[in-house]
Amino acid sequence: AEGSSAYINDCVSAPPLRIDEEKRPIVSSISLFKNYPNPFNPSTTIRFSVKTRLTASLQIYDINGRLIDTLLDGMIEPGNHKIQWNASNYSTGIYFVTLASGIQVQTQKLILLK
Repeated sequence: AEGSSAYINDCVSAPPLRIDEEKRPIVSSISLFKNYPNPFNPSTTIRFSVKTRLTASLQIYDINGRLIDTLLDGMIEPGNHKIQWNASNYSTGIYFVTLASGIQVQTQKLILLK
């Protein structure tokens, strides 16, 4: 038994961890804020900001994940933005607004009460 524990200790040794300081976490260049009012009827204001000029989309999905409205799809200038969504043609329920640019995606829940 003594010999086997020494063997296990030799196998367990690992090289020390190395932290690469060149790699930084990806900082999001888009921010989607909570809409106001929420719950809403029939319209709500969706606010978002972008840090650099980029191509993005702002889309509304229903509770089943179906795309029901595209509010924005194209080039966006840096800064704070807001878009009004009028949901008078949609039924009471939970919806999701998604701001997407490249691999960055942010989502907020919207509640429509009629």
